[in-house]
Amino acid sequence: MINLIKNELSKIIHKKAIYILAIITILFTILSGVIIKVALNLDTVFLNDSISPIIEGNLKNYDLSDPEQLNYYVNDKTDLDLINDLKKYDSDSWQYYRVSNMGYDYIHAINEAKYISKNQDALKEAEQRYTDFISEIDNNDWQYFVKNDLKAAEEQKNTLEENLKDDKLSENEKLEINKRIDEINYRIEGDEYRLELNVPDDGSSESILIEDYVASATAYLSINKDESQITDHDELLSKRELEEAYYVAKYKLDNQIEETDIFSTSQMFLSETVAPVLFVIVAIIMISGSIVADEFNKGTIKQLLLRPYKRWKILLSKYITSIIVFFLFLAFYELATYLTYGIILGFESYSIPVVLYNFNTGQAFEMSPFMNMLVNLLSILPAYLIILTITFFISIVTTNSAVSIAVGFLTFFFGNILNQMASVFNTRILAFIPTMCWNFNEYLFGGIPAYKYSNLPTSIIVSIITFLVFLIGSFIIFQKKDIKNQ
Repeated sequence: MINLIKNELSKIIHKKAIYILAIITILFTILSGVIIKVALNLDTVFLNDSISPIIEGNLKNYDLSDPEQLNYYVNDKTDLDLINDLKKYDSDSWQYYRVSNMGYDYIHAINEAKYISKNQDALKEAEQRYTDFISEIDNNDWQYFVKNDLKAAEEQKNTLEENLKDDKLSENEKLEINKRIDEINYRIEGDEYRLELNVPDDGSSESILIEDYVASATAYLSINKDESQITDHDELLSKRELEEAYYVAKYKLDNQIEETDIFSTSQMFLSETVAPVLFVIVAIIMISGSIVADEFNKGTIKQLLLRPYKRWKILLSKYITSIIVFFLFLAFYELATYLTYGIILGFESYSIPVVLYNFNTGQAFEMSPFMNMLVNLLSILPAYLIILTITFFISIVTTNSAVSIAVGFLTFFFGNILNQMASVFNTRILAFIPTMCWNFNEYLFGGIPAYKYSNLPTSIIVSIITFLVFLIGSFIIFQKKDIKNQ
């Protein structure tokens, strides 16, 4: 058996198509990394500069005697003034972020008083407020603004707590006030995180993490947390998504784990492991679709069967070889992706642990990017093996590599299309189709699938049956196949 496998591996090693695919894979990953790098380096200021001429052109075409067009003019003028004022700040600075988020209201008040109400007193007051705001910005004290936000939130909370003492309030009114107090508590907690961790609101990943935490925590207050009472699947998915976002963000903040955005090296790398990858699929289909069929196409099947080996051993050696090549190419692809993204985007984020949420225990936990990659790959392994086995089966049935490769690709693309259609055609029968069952990534750590009729036991049973049917069918057909006329 070992000699047979070695012989099959030797044949594959001499195939030029494998090396061409490997080169294309490397070039594609390099191109992907470069595109992401360029996109990340696009300066917001540059984007604003490209918008300014458009706004300036619009301002010239407004009829200021028309009240409706005058309102449009004021809005566009405010946008242009804000863009011009932002030019004095670095686009990565907290000043830029604070002015871009708060400056619009100040400038709009100025333009409204100047062009619409034409109230000189209101204009002077609005200009003075904006001048004071910019003056505080230029003092380079971001903590001043956060402390002001914190003070305002605490005052609002105290007012609401005083209102709760009113005996005339109904239970519903009390519940609503308590909910608003809880929301303010999360705002306060977010500001306290900023001061404690020294994180200005500058649009950095750390700042966005705090914003996401406050937003998810606030939203989590309003949802039904008892899953036994949730009958709508979409509502359950939404609840799960908020729950995960809340606990993961809190865990990162409490343990001071750096946030990684979707374009970080580790996230880009891990995104390649949550679903079957096209390049790996191509390698699988190329090998499994030709390893048997080529023997028939070249007329070497008779000489192969004259060797002192039983048919099932010959076929098994080819199947095992297909699996070995699959794992080798998968390892090559992951290594190429790891190194390419690391070289282009930096290796730093690979050292940052991935924070996940376990719905079974209700707790967030850490995992290394490497271990997370392995877990993800194991969860999608059934998809790879089923596609390999189906293609292998078709190659035996048709003895035509072109047909078997085409069927392999159709199986893969059909699976992707079916997954997209499942949300439209909500029928239970789809849960028993193999392509809907072969990716177990959604079930990790107590997760639930997007398709409401799918479940883990069914997916396991369907995947095992599919795998065995095509594998056993391959051996039965090959054992009975008439080779004389080949």
